[in-house]
Amino acid sequence: MPFRFSNFKSDYLISNDFGEWMVISRKNLEDLINKKLDTTSIFYRELKLNNFILGNSGSFGLENLASKLKTKKEFILDFSKLHIFCMTLRCNHSCIYCQVSRKSENSCTNKYDMSNEVLSKSIDIMLQMPSPSVTMEFQGGESLLAIEKVKKAVLLTNEKNEKIGKSITFVICTNMVGITVQTLEFFKEHNIQISTSLDGPEFLHNFNRNTSGGDSYIKVMKSFRLAKEILGNNCLSALMTTTRESLKYPKEIVDEYIKNGLTTIFIRELKWHS
Repeated sequence: MPFRFSNFKSDYLISNDFGEWMVISRKNLEDLINKKLDTTSIFYRELKLNNFILGNSGSFGLENLASKLKTKKEFILDFSKLHIFCMTLRCNHSCIYCQVSRKSENSCTNKYDMSNEVLSKSIDIMLQMPSPSVTMEFQGGESLLAIEKVKKAVLLTNEKNEKIGKSITFVICTNMVGITVQTLEFFKEHNIQISTSLDGPEFLHNFNRNTSGGDSYIKVMKSFRLAKEILGNNCLSALMTTTRESLKYPKEIVDEYIKNGLTTIFIRELKWHS
């Protein structure tokens, strides 16, 4: 059966489309490729067991493998379930690890915010997906700087979805700075989930996530308290991005999450910045 192989230390890793893998010696790999296997060996039986060799079971063996492959690739039938809408490139932070071509918060909205035409067409594309449920995630820049556009997107999506009937999950990724009671009430009305960033205690969060006017941590904590007051204690989830400085304070980072009533911590991949 078709398989792939690559070096693994002094041996070779082989894998196939059915999710099976083995680590074998160079000689065993050569014997497999050249079809010089000892059919009475343990290695031969292991290859059959892991579907690298098709046995003499006829069509039943192929049907079994086809069913296994179908299950493994079943996600393709629903196509894309997560749809990310970058509402603006404007941001009020200048995080040391940012990879976005961010613009200042006072930059031209017509130039750096999503247009109504693009928004409407993007919603249409999302609702055309075959999956019965999709997630619409708002990102930036800082999405709160385009909050009226976000509100328009939610209302327009619900309107377009009336005839389609998909289950839609709304998520907004935001640094929480400058959030208002009115915004939180809109989130509550439309069941919008909040994903935010908390990089650790005050000194570390401010080091990683500088914002206009300073004191990013204090602004975030104020918004945390307001959000919990309006939406409840479990209204948001947070992630932290690991920098070189973060590696010095693993315990302090976890303690900060616990102190703020966060029950989970999503640790984004390492970003090597001084």
